Formats: sequence, structure tokens, C-alpha cells
Amino acid sequence: MSGRWAVLVWTAWMAAAPKLGEPAPEVELLDQETRSLAELRGRQVVTLDERCRPAGLETAKERLGQRGVKLVRARLPGPGGFWLVDESGLLRAREPAPETAGQILSFFEEWETGKRLFEGSCATCHGEDGRDTTQYGVKSLGGVGNRMSRETLQRTLNATMIAPGRYSIRCFHYTERELKALVTFVSGL
Repeated sequence: MSGRWAVLVWTAWMAAAPKLGEPAPEVELLDQETRSLAELRGRQVVTLDERCRPAGLETAKERLGQRGVKLVRARLPGPGGFWLVDESGLLRAREPAPETAGQILSFFEEWETGKRLFEGSCATCHGEDGRDTTQYGVKSLGGVGNRMSRETLQRTLNATMIAPGRYSIRCFHYTERELKALVTFVSGL
């Protein structure tokens, strides 16, 4: 497939893909215990496409379960991968197919770190859902991950390097790892 054709296919898929920060669409779940995502409201859910068969899946399912996160198999639209759905049923991430289940765990830990950082700093101005614009100069972050890549979002945050591996956004300071986690979380608002 030529590069131009691949871009067109990707663009068409993204336009039809479920939107981040909006209610996760119902998909066919392949889990014997659960028949719909609506049944799982009130808990975080990692929905893994049936075509994905990463190594270590049972261990990941157990480790996520210890954190109160349910891992379910489903028929997801598009090229596959996995989704992260929060307690209120909103789609917070659409990720490509992982090679190992450890990548799912790493992503979830990064997302949790970003959530904690957002709630401890950014939510003061942007609100818990990132959509508060009542303070002067504050823009809504709702749907930002649908409009720009994580790389573009990170540049847009205007993080200033204050020391090697240390960044500042407004008066809050982050390590490089924390900044990446914050961008991962914000992209799903």
C-alpha cells in the first residue's frame, strides 16, 4: 500500500472511529460473564480486540483485576487494539494492538499517573473533566485527543524545560515521564 493510500485509509478510519471523551459505543463482548459495556459502568474497563493475542494476557488480566479494572475481549471496529473506558462509560483511549500484555499494563499505569497529575494540578483551572472555561484564558481540553496527536498536544502545552528531564507548565513541575503521562491522560478528555 502506498504511503498516500495508507494516509487516506487511516484518515477515513479515524473519522469513523469512536471519539475520545465521549460515551464508548456498545461493542460485542466475548466475555462469558458480561454481555455489554453498560453492565460495567462504575468500573474502569480495558476492552481488548478479539484479534489481539498478546503474550501474558492472563497475568495482565489478574493484575488489572487487582486494581479494580476489568479486562474483556470484544469485537472492536477498525484495525483492532484496545480501548480504555472509564467508570462513567467514557472512551479515554484507543491504542494499537500490543505485542505483549505488559504493554497494556504499562499504558494503564501511565494513564493513571497522568490522571493523578491532572487532578492535582490542571483540574484547578480546567475542571475535573477538562472542559471548564470559566477562568480567563483557559481553554477547554474536551475532545483534544480527537483533534491532535499526543506529540502535537505536548508541544501545545508549552512545557518549558527548566532542567535536563524537568519541565514546567504554568507553576507545576514535571519529569519527562510525568509530562508524557499527563499528555496521555489529557488526550482522552
